[in-house]
Amino acid sequence: MTIARAIDIGYGSTKFTVTDGLSGQDIECRMFPSVAPVATKDSIDKYLDRKDSVIVEVDGDHYEVGPDVMLAMPSNAARSLDLDFVRRASYLALARGAMHYMGVRRIDHLVVGLPVSSMKALADEVQAKFSGEHKLPNGTVTVDQVEVTPQPVGALLDYASRHQMLRQVELSTQLLIDPGYFTLDFLVTQGRKMAAVRSGAANNAGMAAILRAIAERLSQRIKERDGIAADITEGVLQRIDESLRTGREFRFNGKPEPLDDFVGAARHVIEDGLAKLRARVGSMADIDSILLCGGSAHMYEQAVSQMFGGYDIRIAKEPVFANVRGFQLLANKAAKKSAAALHAAAA
Repeated sequence: MTIARAIDIGYGSTKFTVTDGLSGQDIECRMFPSVAPVATKDSIDKYLDRKDSVIVEVDGDHYEVGPDVMLAMPSNAARSLDLDFVRRASYLALARGAMHYMGVRRIDHLVVGLPVSSMKALADEVQAKFSGEHKLPNGTVTVDQVEVTPQPVGALLDYASRHQMLRQVELSTQLLIDPGYFTLDFLVTQGRKMAAVRSGAANNAGMAAILRAIAERLSQRIKERDGIAADITEGVLQRIDESLRTGREFRFNGKPEPLDDFVGAARHVIEDGLAKLRARVGSMADIDSILLCGGSAHMYEQAVSQMFGGYDIRIAKEPVFANVRGFQLLANKAAKKSAAALHAAAA
């Protein structure tokens, strides 16, 4: 039996699949923050509830990754938000953390995603990085075949499959809009064919810039109201992010702060990102529909509807997992093809 899995490492979250969906149920996905602090030997947490995190090794160094990893982050630490993120040891640490949580000993077909702007320069490097044997906390996992694909393509395949629209998508031209944590990725596609000259990414146009704009307005309000400087840490930004996604009450300095008062501060980030997208895409005359996905889709939805009001705009189910679900479909297809080839050879 072949094992197919998918991983989507973004600047904000690392998403991965733990089932292939072939049993008739939906593909099960999980995620954890894309931070990998250097692991310490401090064992005080043995007296408390154990964190949901693991220690992984990369080139002799040890990193902590997992759902509760923010508890291991120093308050003055910050995420790595640069285009060389893929080349850092922490990137491979996140990948190995995802493999650990998958709970398998081998992966015959693995599909991973990259931002549109990184595909040409980094796809081969990422393929080599993921291939082969990986040491994990509870053993090893061997990865055989690796496919690297632009991140928004996964969302398109997921949506088309979910709505029985694969044939329609093959014959139409789509604009995929994928606002992530650092970049706003966008593709113009016909089927899986990408119009590279009309596709790209806008840096500093994702959730990180949105959160920073909101936090700066919050800090200003607190200084004017309470006369104190607000300390905006990575942990505070994470809290703002979770509140915006889940509707959970946001508290700062022990007091509830209604984020609705500050969301408008991020409007310029979203508008600037969409302006860059619009300039690159050019004429919209041949675009049949627009698909919005990604972890920041909820922040871009209103602005996208206003800019492209006359178009058929579709929103992916659970947008944060849309890409990795589509990657799993690609991995399943590769596994099926390999199984057919083996069967033919045996016959």
